[in-house]
Amino acid sequence: MSNDYLNLSQVQDLKNPGERILYRFFEILPGTLSLGTLGAAFILSWLAPIVVAIFIIAFDIYWLFRILYLSLHQIASWQKMQENLKIDWLAKLNQLPSSEGAKVEMKANSEGGKLHRLSARNWQNIYHLIILPMYKEGIEIVRPTFQSLSETNYPKEKMIVILATEERAGEEAQKIAKEIKREFSKKFFRFLITAHPKNIPGEIAGKGSNIAWAVNRAKEEILDYNPPTTLQGKSHRLSIPYENIIVSNFD
Repeated sequence: MSNDYLNLSQVQDLKNPGERILYRFFEILPGTLSLGTLGAAFILSWLAPIVVAIFIIAFDIYWLFRILYLSLHQIASWQKMQENLKIDWLAKLNQLPSSEGAKVEMKANSEGGKLHRLSARNWQNIYHLIILPMYKEGIEIVRPTFQSLSETNYPKEKMIVILATEERAGEEAQKIAKEIKREFSKKFFRFLITAHPKNIPGEIAGKGSNIAWAVNRAKEEILDYNPPTTLQGKSHRLSIPYENIIVSNFD
């Protein structure tokens, strides 16, 4: 198999019959193992009931410990999130030194955190690129997200918001995106709607490919510098160093 496998998204992309069979085999393998395990436990309960009973008990114990593990970490994450919600992060940013001659530093906190360095000379030079992918969510789901985002105390003039839609979601998704843009675009520094094309060769359709498309569009249409092209002599493009951009992907 050549390096073309890096651009494969489905078995139909392969031309060699042998490679197609191998690809399809590994596609089917996980599901076959899962269904085979359940089927074998059911069938072997007549042939070797003691062995199956031991297997089921061990399987149940495994999932019991796994659930306890996940639950404890979920509780710990929730507690940590509640602690972070009580912190006035904007006040902490305003406490950072502002200097044109030295890079901004945030010293290790009292909890023993690591030293963080910002390449920008002032935190107010940092832009927040926010990616919000959507597929067929209704406006009753999308609107509260943007409402919460617009109510944060972080400077909105430093927020670049990308609403990443899917072409295959149809016209209804585009109508919702346009309605959201009409309501919220003026509240942020930049607002961009992207439509991820369907059936791109060598691409697996999904949220990840949608996000990658949205980031590339934001890079080309907003972040990268380009000479003015409009009749008014203005351009929507900016000249923002990549090190001055923080990306949040809310997938």
